[in-house]
Amino acid sequence: MIPDSHSALSWTFHTWMGVVYLVLVAVIIVLPALRKRSASLDRALGRPAQWLQSRVSDDFIKALMVILTVAAAGLYAYCLACGFRGSLSAGEQGQNVFHITAKLSMRVFPFFVMGCFLAGLIEKYFRAGRIPIPTSMLGNGVFAALIPICSCAAVPLAQSMMHLHRIRVRAVITFLMVAPILNPMIIPLSWGVLGGEYLALRILVTFALAMATGIFIERWAGIKQEGEKIAFSCVGCSKSSAVKPEHAGSALMLGWNTMAKLLYYMLIGVAIGALFTVYLPPALVGKYLSNGLWGLAASALLGIPLYICAGEEVVILSPLIGMGLPMGHAIAFTITGNAICITSISILIPAFGRKATLIMMGALFFGSLAAGLLINSFDAVLPWLTRALSI
Repeated sequence: MIPDSHSALSWTFHTWMGVVYLVLVAVIIVLPALRKRSASLDRALGRPAQWLQSRVSDDFIKALMVILTVAAAGLYAYCLACGFRGSLSAGEQGQNVFHITAKLSMRVFPFFVMGCFLAGLIEKYFRAGRIPIPTSMLGNGVFAALIPICSCAAVPLAQSMMHLHRIRVRAVITFLMVAPILNPMIIPLSWGVLGGEYLALRILVTFALAMATGIFIERWAGIKQEGEKIAFSCVGCSKSSAVKPEHAGSALMLGWNTMAKLLYYMLIGVAIGALFTVYLPPALVGKYLSNGLWGLAASALLGIPLYICAGEEVVILSPLIGMGLPMGHAIAFTITGNAICITSISILIPAFGRKATLIMMGALFFGSLAAGLLINSFDAVLPWLTRALSI
Protein backbone atom coordinates (compact mmCIF):
# COMPACT_ATOMS: atom_id res chain seq x y z
CA MET A 1 0.00 0.00 0.00
CA ILE A 2 1.01 3.64 -0.36
CA PRO A 3 1.93 5.33 2.89
CA ASP A 4 -0.67 7.67 4.44
CA SER A 5 0.92 11.07 3.92
CA HIS A 6 3.90 8.86 4.40
CA SER A 7 2.90 8.32 8.00
CA ALA A 8 4.08 10.17 11.02
CA LEU A 9 7.77 9.56 11.33
CA SER A 10 8.70 6.70 13.58
CA TRP A 11 12.18 7.70 14.69
CA THR A 12 13.88 4.32 14.75
CA PHE A 13 17.54 3.56 14.09
CA HIS A 14 16.73 3.00 10.41
CA THR A 15 14.94 6.36 10.24
CA TRP A 16 17.96 8.24 11.56
CA MET A 17 20.23 6.23 9.28
CA GLY A 18 18.07 7.23 6.31
CA VAL A 19 18.12 10.91 7.34
CA VAL A 20 21.94 10.88 7.52
CA TYR A 21 22.12 9.09 4.17
CA LEU A 22 19.86 11.57 2.36
CA VAL A 23 21.68 14.54 3.92
CA LEU A 24 24.96 13.05 2.68
CA VAL A 25 23.52 12.64 -0.83
CA ALA A 26 22.31 16.25 -0.78
CA VAL A 27 25.77 17.43 0.28
CA ILE A 28 27.64 15.50 -2.43
CA ILE A 29 25.25 16.90 -5.06
CA VAL A 30 25.21 20.53 -3.86
CA LEU A 31 28.82 20.94 -2.69
CA PRO A 32 30.53 20.44 -6.09
CA ALA A 33 28.12 22.96 -7.65
CA LEU A 34 28.93 25.49 -4.90
CA ARG A 35 32.67 24.94 -5.34
CA LYS A 36 32.37 25.77 -9.04
CA ARG A 37 30.61 29.02 -8.22
CA SER A 38 32.89 30.11 -5.36
CA ALA A 39 36.67 30.14 -5.79
CA SER A 40 37.22 30.85 -2.08
CA LEU A 41 35.06 27.87 -1.05
CA ASP A 42 36.89 25.70 -3.56
CA ARG A 43 40.27 26.69 -2.07
CA ALA A 44 39.01 26.22 1.48
CA LEU A 45 37.76 22.72 0.80
CA GLY A 46 40.57 21.81 -1.59
CA ARG A 47 43.36 22.18 0.98
CA PRO A 48 41.93 19.67 3.52
CA ALA A 49 41.18 17.25 0.68
CA GLN A 50 44.77 17.43 -0.58
CA TRP A 51 46.12 17.05 2.96
CA LEU A 52 43.96 13.98 3.56
CA GLN A 53 44.91 12.45 0.23
CA SER A 54 48.59 12.87 0.98
CA ARG A 55 48.21 11.19 4.38
CA VAL A 56 46.26 8.13 3.16
CA SER A 57 48.61 5.36 2.04
CA ASP A 58 47.89 2.47 -0.30
CA ASP A 59 48.25 0.06 2.62
CA PHE A 60 45.50 1.90 4.50
CA ILE A 61 43.22 1.76 1.44
CA LYS A 62 43.89 -1.97 1.01
CA ALA A 63 43.04 -2.61 4.66
CA LEU A 64 39.89 -0.49 4.34
CA MET A 65 38.85 -2.45 1.23
CA VAL A 66 39.24 -5.73 3.12
CA ILE A 67 37.18 -4.39 6.04
CA LEU A 68 34.43 -3.14 3.73
CA THR A 69 34.29 -6.44 1.85
CA VAL A 70 34.11 -8.49 5.05
CA ALA A 71 31.44 -6.12 6.42
CA ALA A 72 29.48 -6.43 3.15
CA ALA A 73 29.63 -10.22 3.32
CA GLY A 74 28.52 -10.10 6.96
CA LEU A 75 25.63 -7.77 6.17
CA TYR A 76 24.59 -10.03 3.30
CA ALA A 77 24.59 -13.03 5.63
CA TYR A 78 22.59 -11.05 8.19
CA CYS A 79 20.06 -10.12 5.51
CA LEU A 80 19.69 -13.79 4.61
CA ALA A 81 19.21 -14.77 8.24
CA CYS A 82 16.69 -12.07 9.16
CA GLY A 83 14.73 -12.39 5.95
CA PHE A 84 14.83 -8.87 4.49
CA ARG A 85 17.12 -9.70 1.58
CA GLY A 86 15.81 -8.60 -1.81
CA SER A 87 12.99 -6.14 -2.27
CA LEU A 88 10.88 -4.72 0.50
CA SER A 89 8.24 -6.89 2.03
CA ALA A 90 4.59 -5.90 2.17
CA GLY A 91 4.90 -4.99 5.83
CA GLU A 92 7.59 -2.42 5.08
CA GLN A 93 5.78 -0.65 2.25
CA GLY A 94 4.04 1.79 4.60
CA GLN A 95 7.28 3.07 6.16
CA ASN A 96 8.54 6.60 5.62
CA VAL A 97 11.12 7.42 2.97
CA PHE A 98 13.98 7.65 5.49
CA HIS A 99 13.31 4.13 6.76
CA ILE A 100 13.06 2.79 3.20
CA THR A 101 16.32 4.53 2.22
CA ALA A 102 18.18 2.85 5.06
CA LYS A 103 16.72 -0.58 4.33
CA LEU A 104 17.36 -0.29 0.59
CA SER A 105 20.97 0.76 1.15
CA MET A 106 21.47 -2.31 3.35
CA ARG A 107 20.18 -4.48 0.52
CA VAL A 108 22.15 -2.87 -2.29
CA PHE A 109 25.58 -2.03 -0.88
CA PRO A 110 26.65 -5.58 0.11
CA PHE A 111 26.25 -6.57 -3.55
CA PHE A 112 27.95 -3.40 -4.77
CA VAL A 113 30.99 -3.67 -2.48
CA MET A 114 31.47 -7.38 -3.10
CA GLY A 115 31.03 -6.74 -6.82
CA CYS A 116 33.82 -4.14 -6.75
CA PHE A 117 36.06 -6.52 -4.80
CA LEU A 118 35.46 -9.29 -7.34
CA ALA A 119 36.06 -6.78 -10.13
CA GLY A 120 39.53 -6.14 -8.71
CA LEU A 121 40.25 -9.88 -8.64
CA ILE A 122 39.10 -10.24 -12.24
CA GLU A 123 41.30 -7.37 -13.39
CA LYS A 124 44.35 -8.79 -11.64
CA TYR A 125 44.12 -12.51 -12.32
CA PHE A 126 42.24 -12.60 -15.61
CA ARG A 127 44.28 -9.76 -17.14
CA ALA A 128 47.46 -11.79 -16.67
CA GLY A 129 45.79 -14.85 -18.19
CA ARG A 130 46.25 -16.88 -15.00
CA ILE A 131 42.59 -17.88 -14.97
CA PRO A 132 40.65 -18.44 -18.21
CA ILE A 133 37.46 -16.48 -18.74
CA PRO A 134 34.82 -17.04 -21.43
CA THR A 135 35.13 -14.68 -24.38
CA SER A 136 32.03 -15.65 -26.38
CA MET A 137 28.53 -14.30 -25.79
CA LEU A 138 27.16 -17.73 -24.94
CA GLY A 139 30.07 -18.51 -22.63
CA ASN A 140 29.73 -15.21 -20.78
CA GLY A 141 25.98 -15.74 -20.49
CA VAL A 142 26.45 -19.16 -18.91
CA PHE A 143 29.18 -17.75 -16.64
CA ALA A 144 26.79 -14.96 -15.56
CA ALA A 145 24.00 -17.46 -14.81
CA LEU A 146 26.29 -19.28 -12.36
CA ILE A 147 26.98 -16.19 -10.21
CA PRO A 148 24.39 -15.18 -7.56
CA ILE A 149 24.47 -11.40 -8.05
CA CYS A 150 22.05 -8.59 -8.89
CA SER A 151 22.51 -5.74 -11.37
CA CYS A 152 24.26 -3.51 -8.81
CA ALA A 153 27.14 -6.02 -8.61
CA ALA A 154 27.00 -6.97 -12.30
CA VAL A 155 27.94 -3.45 -13.46
CA PRO A 156 31.41 -3.27 -11.79
CA LEU A 157 32.10 -6.88 -12.77
CA ALA A 158 31.18 -6.20 -16.40
CA GLN A 159 33.28 -3.04 -16.37
CA SER A 160 36.29 -4.99 -15.13
CA MET A 161 35.84 -7.42 -18.02
CA MET A 162 35.91 -4.46 -20.39
CA HIS A 163 39.22 -3.41 -18.83
CA LEU A 164 40.82 -6.70 -19.91
CA HIS A 165 40.63 -5.64 -23.58
CA ARG A 166 40.25 -9.30 -24.54
CA ILE A 167 36.47 -9.66 -24.31
CA ARG A 168 34.30 -8.09 -26.98
CA VAL A 169 31.68 -5.52 -26.05
CA ARG A 170 28.90 -7.89 -27.14
CA ALA A 171 30.08 -10.58 -24.72
CA VAL A 172 30.41 -8.11 -21.82
CA ILE A 173 26.89 -6.78 -22.41
CA THR A 174 25.58 -10.36 -22.53
CA PHE A 175 27.13 -10.99 -19.11
CA LEU A 176 25.74 -7.72 -17.75
CA MET A 177 22.17 -8.51 -18.81
CA VAL A 178 22.07 -12.23 -18.00
CA ALA A 179 23.60 -12.06 -14.50
CA PRO A 180 20.69 -10.37 -12.66
CA ILE A 181 17.95 -12.34 -14.47
CA LEU A 182 19.37 -15.86 -14.21
CA ASN A 183 21.34 -17.17 -11.26
CA PRO A 184 21.52 -20.34 -9.14
CA MET A 185 18.91 -19.00 -6.68
CA ILE A 186 16.34 -17.82 -9.23
CA ILE A 187 16.25 -20.91 -11.46
CA PRO A 188 14.90 -23.41 -8.89
CA LEU A 189 12.54 -20.77 -7.46
CA SER A 190 11.08 -20.06 -10.91
CA TRP A 191 10.68 -23.77 -11.63
CA GLY A 192 9.06 -24.55 -8.29
CA VAL A 193 6.62 -21.61 -8.19
CA LEU A 194 5.75 -20.85 -11.82
CA GLY A 195 6.64 -24.07 -13.61
CA GLY A 196 8.81 -25.30 -16.45
CA GLU A 197 7.21 -23.21 -19.20
CA TYR A 198 7.95 -19.95 -17.39
CA LEU A 199 11.53 -21.01 -16.60
CA ALA A 200 12.25 -22.16 -20.17
CA LEU A 201 10.89 -18.90 -21.61
CA ARG A 202 12.80 -16.86 -19.03
CA ILE A 203 16.08 -18.52 -20.04
CA LEU A 204 15.42 -18.40 -23.79
CA VAL A 205 14.26 -14.76 -23.90
CA THR A 206 17.05 -13.61 -21.57
CA PHE A 207 19.83 -15.11 -23.69
CA ALA A 208 18.27 -14.02 -26.99
CA LEU A 209 17.69 -10.44 -25.84
CA ALA A 210 21.08 -10.13 -24.10
CA MET A 211 23.01 -11.40 -27.13
CA ALA A 212 21.03 -9.26 -29.59
CA THR A 213 21.55 -6.17 -27.39
CA GLY A 214 25.27 -6.92 -27.13
CA ILE A 215 25.61 -7.07 -30.91
CA PHE A 216 23.60 -3.86 -31.33
CA ILE A 217 25.59 -1.93 -28.72
CA GLU A 218 28.90 -3.09 -30.17
CA ARG A 219 27.73 -1.98 -33.61
CA TRP A 220 26.46 1.47 -32.59
CA ALA A 221 28.46 2.36 -29.47
CA GLY A 222 31.59 0.22 -29.70
CA ILE A 223 34.99 1.80 -30.33
CA LYS A 224 37.36 -0.02 -32.66
CA GLN A 225 41.01 0.63 -31.92
CA GLU A 226 43.37 1.32 -34.79
CA GLY A 227 44.16 -1.87 -36.63
CA GLU A 228 41.40 -3.85 -34.89
CA LYS A 229 38.19 -5.09 -36.48
CA ILE A 230 36.30 -5.66 -33.23
CA ALA A 231 35.43 -3.36 -30.32
CA PHE A 232 36.59 -3.84 -26.73
CA SER A 233 35.20 -0.58 -25.32
CA CYS A 234 32.21 1.75 -25.75
CA VAL A 235 31.71 5.44 -26.38
CA GLY A 236 31.93 7.06 -22.96
CA CYS A 237 33.68 4.15 -21.27
CA SER A 238 37.00 4.06 -23.10
CA LYS A 239 38.63 6.55 -20.73
CA SER A 240 37.47 4.60 -17.70
CA SER A 241 39.30 1.50 -18.88
CA ALA A 242 42.77 2.83 -18.10
CA VAL A 243 44.34 1.00 -15.15
CA LYS A 244 46.93 2.93 -13.16
CA PRO A 245 50.34 1.20 -13.56
CA GLU A 246 51.11 1.45 -9.84
CA HIS A 247 47.92 -0.47 -9.05
CA ALA A 248 48.21 -3.07 -11.80
CA GLY A 249 49.41 -5.74 -9.37
CA SER A 250 46.98 -5.06 -6.53
CA ALA A 251 43.50 -6.56 -6.68
CA LEU A 252 42.44 -4.54 -3.64
CA MET A 253 43.52 -1.23 -5.15
CA LEU A 254 41.86 -2.07 -8.47
CA GLY A 255 38.66 -2.89 -6.63
CA TRP A 256 38.93 0.33 -4.61
CA ASN A 257 39.42 2.40 -7.78
CA THR A 258 36.26 0.90 -9.28
CA MET A 259 34.27 1.55 -6.11
CA ALA A 260 35.59 5.11 -5.69
CA LYS A 261 34.63 5.98 -9.26
CA LEU A 262 31.10 4.55 -9.03
CA LEU A 263 30.24 5.30 -5.39
CA TYR A 264 29.01 8.85 -6.05
CA TYR A 265 26.51 7.59 -8.60
CA MET A 266 25.54 4.62 -6.44
CA LEU A 267 24.67 6.87 -3.49
CA ILE A 268 22.40 8.97 -5.70
CA GLY A 269 20.90 5.87 -7.29
CA VAL A 270 19.88 4.39 -3.93
CA ALA A 271 18.17 7.66 -2.96
CA ILE A 272 16.20 7.67 -6.22
CA GLY A 273 15.43 3.99 -5.80
CA ALA A 274 14.02 4.66 -2.33
CA LEU A 275 11.63 7.26 -3.75
CA PHE A 276 10.41 4.78 -6.35
CA THR A 277 10.00 2.12 -3.66
CA VAL A 278 7.82 4.44 -1.57
CA TYR A 279 5.71 5.83 -4.39
CA LEU A 280 5.75 2.88 -6.81
CA PRO A 281 6.15 -0.34 -4.80
CA PRO A 282 6.35 -3.60 -6.81
CA ALA A 283 3.29 -5.05 -5.05
CA LEU A 284 1.25 -2.04 -6.21
CA VAL A 285 2.53 -2.40 -9.76
CA GLY A 286 1.31 -5.99 -9.78
CA LYS A 287 -2.29 -4.75 -9.45
CA TYR A 288 -2.01 -2.83 -12.73
CA LEU A 289 -0.61 -5.65 -14.84
CA SER A 290 -3.54 -6.71 -16.99
CA ASN A 291 -4.38 -8.47 -20.23
CA GLY A 292 -4.13 -6.73 -23.59
CA LEU A 293 -1.50 -4.66 -25.36
CA TRP A 294 -1.59 -1.80 -22.84
CA GLY A 295 -1.14 -4.27 -20.01
CA LEU A 296 1.87 -5.75 -21.82
CA ALA A 297 3.37 -2.28 -22.34
CA ALA A 298 2.82 -1.53 -18.64
CA SER A 299 4.48 -4.84 -17.72
CA ALA A 300 7.57 -3.92 -19.73
CA LEU A 301 7.69 -0.23 -18.77
CA LEU A 302 6.97 -0.46 -15.04
CA GLY A 303 9.62 -3.09 -14.46
CA ILE A 304 12.49 -0.77 -15.44
CA PRO A 305 12.47 1.72 -12.50
CA LEU A 306 11.77 -0.91 -9.81
CA TYR A 307 14.33 -2.48 -7.51
CA ILE A 308 13.50 -6.17 -7.82
CA CYS A 309 15.97 -8.72 -6.53
CA ALA A 310 16.05 -12.22 -5.03
CA GLY A 311 13.09 -13.45 -7.06
CA GLU A 312 10.40 -11.10 -5.77
CA GLU A 313 8.93 -10.94 -9.27
CA VAL A 314 8.16 -14.66 -8.98
CA VAL A 315 6.15 -14.00 -5.82
CA ILE A 316 4.31 -11.09 -7.49
CA LEU A 317 3.56 -13.03 -10.68
CA SER A 318 2.42 -16.28 -9.07
CA PRO A 319 -1.14 -15.16 -8.13
CA LEU A 320 -1.44 -12.99 -11.26
CA ILE A 321 -0.68 -15.89 -13.61
CA GLY A 322 -3.15 -17.97 -11.63
CA MET A 323 -5.77 -15.29 -12.33
CA GLY A 324 -5.08 -15.36 -16.07
CA LEU A 325 -2.16 -12.96 -16.65
CA PRO A 326 -0.67 -14.00 -20.04
CA MET A 327 2.77 -15.59 -19.97
CA GLY A 328 4.13 -12.91 -22.32
CA HIS A 329 3.24 -10.22 -19.79
CA ALA A 330 4.99 -12.18 -17.04
CA ILE A 331 8.19 -12.60 -19.08
CA ALA A 332 8.24 -8.90 -20.08
CA PHE A 333 7.92 -7.82 -16.44
CA THR A 334 10.59 -10.34 -15.40
CA ILE A 335 13.13 -9.12 -17.97
CA THR A 336 12.79 -5.36 -17.39
CA GLY A 337 12.30 -5.74 -13.63
CA ASN A 338 15.56 -7.66 -13.14
CA ALA A 339 17.96 -6.73 -15.94
CA ILE A 340 18.56 -3.10 -14.92
CA CYS A 341 16.93 -1.22 -12.05
CA ILE A 342 16.88 2.51 -11.38
CA THR A 343 19.67 2.09 -8.79
CA SER A 344 22.07 0.39 -11.19
CA ILE A 345 21.29 2.81 -14.04
CA SER A 346 23.05 5.51 -12.00
CA ILE A 347 26.34 3.55 -12.16
CA LEU A 348 25.77 2.11 -15.63
CA ILE A 349 26.10 5.55 -17.27
CA PRO A 350 29.60 6.39 -15.91
CA ALA A 351 30.75 2.79 -16.45
CA PHE A 352 29.59 2.28 -20.04
CA GLY A 353 28.56 5.71 -21.30
CA ARG A 354 25.22 7.33 -22.08
CA LYS A 355 24.93 5.93 -25.59
CA ALA A 356 25.33 2.28 -24.56
CA THR A 357 22.98 2.83 -21.60
CA LEU A 358 20.26 4.35 -23.79
CA ILE A 359 20.57 1.53 -26.31
CA MET A 360 20.33 -1.03 -23.52
CA MET A 361 17.25 0.60 -22.00
CA GLY A 362 15.56 0.78 -25.38
CA ALA A 363 16.44 -2.83 -26.17
CA LEU A 364 15.09 -3.97 -22.81
CA PHE A 365 11.76 -2.25 -23.31
CA PHE A 366 11.13 -2.96 -26.97
CA GLY A 367 12.77 -6.40 -26.85
CA SER A 368 10.70 -7.56 -23.88
CA LEU A 369 7.60 -6.07 -25.51
CA ALA A 370 8.28 -7.99 -28.74
CA ALA A 371 9.00 -11.19 -26.80
CA GLY A 372 5.77 -10.78 -24.85
CA LEU A 373 3.75 -10.29 -28.04
CA LEU A 374 5.35 -13.34 -29.63
CA ILE A 375 4.75 -15.54 -26.59
CA ASN A 376 1.14 -14.41 -26.24
CA SER A 377 0.50 -14.95 -29.95
CA PHE A 378 1.93 -18.46 -29.76
CA ASP A 379 -0.15 -19.24 -26.67
CA ALA A 380 -3.26 -18.03 -28.50
CA VAL A 381 -2.55 -20.17 -31.58
CA LEU A 382 -1.42 -23.29 -29.69
CA PRO A 383 -4.90 -24.49 -28.56
CA TRP A 384 -6.25 -24.03 -32.12
CA LEU A 385 -3.22 -25.88 -33.56
CA THR A 386 -3.63 -28.70 -31.05
CA ARG A 387 -7.29 -29.14 -32.00
CA ALA A 388 -6.44 -29.03 -35.72
CA LEU A 389 -3.76 -31.69 -35.36
CA SER A 390 -6.03 -33.90 -33.28
CA ILE A 391 -8.58 -33.86 -36.13
